[in-house]
Amino acid sequence: MVRVFRNISYLYFILLAVFWFSESYLSLGIINYPAVGAFVLLMLQLFYDQKYLGIFCGIPLFVFSLYMFISAFFGYFATVVKADGHLKFLIIKALLFGIGVVLSSGLLSYYMKMKNSSKTTN
Repeated sequence: MVRVFRNISYLYFILLAVFWFSESYLSLGIINYPAVGAFVLLMLQLFYDQKYLGIFCGIPLFVFSLYMFISAFFGYFATVVKADGHLKFLIIKALLFGIGVVLSSGLLSYYMKMKNSSKTTN
Protein backbone atom coordinates (compact mmCIF):
# COMPACT_ATOMS: atom_id res chain seq x y z
CA MET A 1 0.00 0.00 0.00
CA VAL A 2 2.87 2.37 0.78
CA ARG A 3 4.41 1.71 -2.62
CA VAL A 4 1.12 2.48 -4.38
CA PHE A 5 0.80 5.76 -2.45
CA ARG A 6 4.36 6.74 -3.38
CA ASN A 7 3.82 5.92 -7.05
CA ILE A 8 0.57 7.90 -7.15
CA SER A 9 2.34 10.83 -5.51
CA TYR A 10 5.18 10.78 -8.01
CA LEU A 11 2.83 10.38 -10.96
CA TYR A 12 0.83 13.38 -9.72
CA PHE A 13 3.92 15.57 -9.57
CA ILE A 14 5.29 14.21 -12.87
CA LEU A 15 2.03 15.17 -14.55
CA LEU A 16 2.26 18.64 -12.98
CA ALA A 17 5.80 19.01 -14.37
CA VAL A 18 4.61 17.91 -17.83
CA PHE A 19 1.73 20.38 -17.63
CA TRP A 20 4.11 23.14 -16.50
CA PHE A 21 6.47 22.42 -19.41
CA SER A 22 3.74 22.15 -22.04
CA GLU A 23 1.91 25.25 -20.83
CA SER A 24 5.02 27.42 -21.02
CA TYR A 25 6.07 25.92 -24.35
CA LEU A 26 2.66 26.33 -25.99
CA SER A 27 1.90 29.79 -24.61
CA LEU A 28 5.35 31.42 -24.77
CA GLY A 29 7.25 29.18 -27.17
CA ILE A 30 10.16 28.69 -24.76
CA ILE A 31 11.61 25.54 -23.25
CA ASN A 32 11.09 25.52 -19.49
CA TYR A 33 14.29 23.96 -18.14
CA PRO A 34 13.21 23.91 -14.47
CA ALA A 35 10.18 21.83 -15.50
CA VAL A 36 12.44 19.47 -17.45
CA GLY A 37 14.74 19.20 -14.41
CA ALA A 38 11.82 18.48 -12.10
CA PHE A 39 10.56 15.83 -14.51
CA VAL A 40 13.97 14.13 -14.71
CA LEU A 41 14.48 14.16 -10.92
CA LEU A 42 11.02 12.76 -10.27
CA MET A 43 11.48 10.02 -12.87
CA LEU A 44 14.83 9.06 -11.31
CA GLN A 45 13.25 8.90 -7.89
CA LEU A 46 10.32 6.87 -9.19
CA PHE A 47 12.63 4.19 -10.55
CA TYR A 48 15.55 4.22 -8.07
CA ASP A 49 13.76 5.07 -4.78
CA GLN A 50 16.67 6.41 -2.73
CA LYS A 51 16.36 8.16 0.62
CA TYR A 52 18.40 11.30 -0.01
CA LEU A 53 17.03 11.87 -3.50
CA GLY A 54 13.54 11.43 -2.06
CA ILE A 55 14.21 14.07 0.60
CA PHE A 56 15.87 16.31 -2.01
CA CYS A 57 12.75 16.05 -4.21
CA GLY A 58 10.21 16.12 -1.38
CA ILE A 59 11.26 19.36 0.28
CA PRO A 60 10.88 21.59 -2.81
CA LEU A 61 7.61 19.85 -3.72
CA PHE A 62 6.25 20.52 -0.24
CA VAL A 63 7.44 24.13 -0.11
CA PHE A 64 6.17 24.94 -3.61
CA SER A 65 2.78 23.31 -2.99
CA LEU A 66 2.37 25.07 0.36
CA TYR A 67 3.39 28.41 -1.17
CA MET A 68 0.91 28.03 -4.02
CA PHE A 69 -1.84 26.91 -1.63
CA ILE A 70 -1.37 30.00 0.55
CA SER A 71 -0.88 32.24 -2.49
CA ALA A 72 -4.25 31.14 -3.89
CA PHE A 73 -6.06 32.50 -0.85
CA PHE A 74 -4.06 35.74 -0.67
CA GLY A 75 -4.69 36.31 -4.37
CA TYR A 76 -8.40 35.80 -3.89
CA PHE A 77 -8.68 38.20 -0.96
CA ALA A 78 -6.44 40.81 -2.62
CA THR A 79 -8.71 41.00 -5.66
CA VAL A 80 -10.92 44.08 -5.42
CA VAL A 81 -13.42 43.20 -8.14
CA LYS A 82 -14.42 39.56 -8.08
CA ALA A 83 -15.75 38.00 -11.30
CA ASP A 84 -18.37 35.27 -11.53
CA GLY A 85 -15.95 32.32 -11.71
CA HIS A 86 -13.41 33.72 -9.27
CA LEU A 87 -14.54 31.58 -6.31
CA LYS A 88 -14.66 28.45 -8.47
CA PHE A 89 -11.10 29.11 -9.63
CA LEU A 90 -10.01 29.54 -5.99
CA ILE A 91 -11.56 26.18 -5.07
CA ILE A 92 -9.83 24.45 -7.98
CA LYS A 93 -6.44 25.97 -7.07
CA ALA A 94 -6.91 25.14 -3.40
CA LEU A 95 -7.76 21.52 -4.20
CA LEU A 96 -4.91 21.14 -6.68
CA PHE A 97 -2.23 22.49 -4.38
CA GLY A 98 -3.82 21.12 -1.21
CA ILE A 99 -3.51 17.63 -2.69
CA GLY A 100 0.12 18.48 -3.51
CA VAL A 101 0.79 19.49 0.12
CA VAL A 102 -0.70 16.24 1.42
CA LEU A 103 1.13 14.04 -1.09
CA SER A 104 4.49 15.74 -0.63
CA SER A 105 4.24 15.63 3.17
CA GLY A 106 3.48 11.92 2.90
CA LEU A 107 6.56 11.43 0.72
CA LEU A 108 8.72 13.41 3.13
CA SER A 109 7.54 11.44 6.15
CA TYR A 110 8.21 8.17 4.33
CA TYR A 111 11.75 9.12 3.33
CA MET A 112 12.56 10.55 6.76
CA LYS A 113 11.64 7.16 8.30
CA MET A 114 13.55 5.14 5.68
CA LYS A 115 16.58 3.48 7.28
CA ASN A 116 18.99 3.23 4.35
CA SER A 117 19.32 4.59 0.85
CA SER A 118 18.96 1.27 -0.94
CA LYS A 119 15.94 0.04 -2.86
CA THR A 120 12.99 -0.90 -0.67
CA THR A 121 11.04 -4.12 -0.95
CA ASN A 122 7.56 -2.83 0.05
